[in-house]
Amino acid sequence: MKFAWPLLFCLSVLGPSAWAARGVPWASGEKLVYRFSWVGLEAGELHVTATAQAGGWRFEGRLIPKGLGVLLGYGYEVESLVDEELYTLRFSKTLIEPFRGTTRLLAERSASQEPLAVTIIEPDGQKHGYKADVRPVLDDLSVLYFLRLNPEARVVQMVDFKAIILSRPEVLGKDKEGLLGYRIAQNGATIEIWLRNDARRTPVFLAFGRDWGRLEARLIE
Repeated sequence: MKFAWPLLFCLSVLGPSAWAARGVPWASGEKLVYRFSWVGLEAGELHVTATAQAGGWRFEGRLIPKGLGVLLGYGYEVESLVDEELYTLRFSKTLIEPFRGTTRLLAERSASQEPLAVTIIEPDGQKHGYKADVRPVLDDLSVLYFLRLNPEARVVQMVDFKAIILSRPEVLGKDKEGLLGYRIAQNGATIEIWLRNDARRTPVFLAFGRDWGRLEARLIE
């Protein structure tokens, strides 16, 4: 069974990019730590870091299994290299699912104007892939930072395990904690991202759902 962000999907946005000249509301070296749970049971911590590099950013995410996560052998590790507009240059993901095994995804472009080539290696070793025919692609991690900077994003293209997904983020409004929510849904998968409604727009709560159940990540640091 596949899930996005952790899950996660790779995303692109169709629209103006004038924001690139503005400053970002996070600092290089920012580290976000989330309590990670599966169908309501704690499974570990998700650590997400952002590091500035020449011409862009490096985002890294790693699940530190605890409790149920250790018992089931659950694993998730991602690394994203993006340009100054947060568009993906290279993205790798390793996903370990209980009772299924390890699935790997690698997305990269050979040159700035080349399409993103996506390769997936299934738990049984079979390979398949495709090419994204659009340049402005975001990934599992950069979408968090993109939405912090672009609350008005209207259309997204997402690199899933099988193909590009086109979706429109649904603005969920504010919850009882004052968090501003977004939902992206397509092909039976959903992602919810809830941000603080302030200048930093820190992602506080993430939720991902498919037929395997609901994964949640809540900020603790």
